[in-house]
Amino acid sequence: MSRQNRPIAGQCLGTSCGTLEVNIDYPGNDLTSAFTSDPKGCCIECTYCEGCAAYSWSSDDGTCYLKSEKSFPVDSPDIHSAVLGTSFCAFIEEGTYYLGYDVGYVYFVNTARVEECCMSCQLFNGCKYFSYLPATGHYWLKSNDAGSIPDGTVVSGSVFFPFYIMSALMNLDLKSYHYN
Repeated sequence: MSRQNRPIAGQCLGTSCGTLEVNIDYPGNDLTSAFTSDPKGCCIECTYCEGCAAYSWSSDDGTCYLKSEKSFPVDSPDIHSAVLGTSFCAFIEEGTYYLGYDVGYVYFVNTARVEECCMSCQLFNGCKYFSYLPATGHYWLKSNDAGSIPDGTVVSGSVFFPFYIMSALMNLDLKSYHYN
């Protein structure tokens, strides 16, 4: 599929980049490769590559390896890997905190799932990203992911916006919109 014919983000509801495994490779099962500036770009490439179920990205040279399936993970410096899945979350980064741009704060006793952070963010006006502290159940809702910093105790990510929300934001008429 060419970049010009790719669907808008709302049509990809449910495809998740998965949890990024840092310094882990999924060797073999390569469909193709591409060059991207970061793991998020690699995930996007995988989303649009037919048959892609996982990816490994090299921080050394920007090579994104698109894979038909996840193989047994192996330690590999400068390689970051993840499996596509279904989720309210679009992209998850373990060990990263999104500094600033807070639009809300939530605390749930015994919140054990990142998925709850994603759902809350989707429902909170202005939220597109979040940073979650699993040890305490606290999470911060954010409007931007700029200024990310390493923090091994935090999980951060972005969320999907359902097509009906995207269409409202973009002022689309759903009755006249046709999927190809």
